[in-house]
Amino acid sequence: MEQVSDWLNNINAWYGDKHREYATLASLINKPPADLFSPPYSQDKSDALAYFFDGCSMLHRHEKALIHTDSAYSYLHYGYAKLQHLATQTDSDLDVRRWSIKRLERAIVTMMEFCQEQKSDEWLRESETLVELHISFMLAQSDVNMNRTTVL
Repeated sequence: MEQVSDWLNNINAWYGDKHREYATLASLINKPPADLFSPPYSQDKSDALAYFFDGCSMLHRHEKALIHTDSAYSYLHYGYAKLQHLATQTDSDLDVRRWSIKRLERAIVTMMEFCQEQKSDEWLRESETLVELHISFMLAQSDVNMNRTTVL
């Protein structure tokens, strides 16, 4: 089982490589350490989470450029699901939960814009469904969402 520090070193090396292979990034993003998304949170985990979510975004843009629509969307959705998980961890630090909620708000906008760019009824329905589900989710997080003055 890979440790967060090892995974962080590997993804950090990928970012530093001049010849970035997106297959390597996909492998890292698709197989993060199991404990990355659970407390306790350390500086390494915070850094690894930032790389993870940025990696999801990079893979989304890469797949979008290749016109792999479903794959591009799946990386957005994957990151969004992991953020939801972080936001609902009741044993997590409140700052981590608030940070996740703030990122969720940005992620939903990106997902909706992507859906609307596709210009089909199916994708428009997906965008509408996303809004409905996001509102429901955020209402359930009102205890965390009320005071957003502290973020990571």
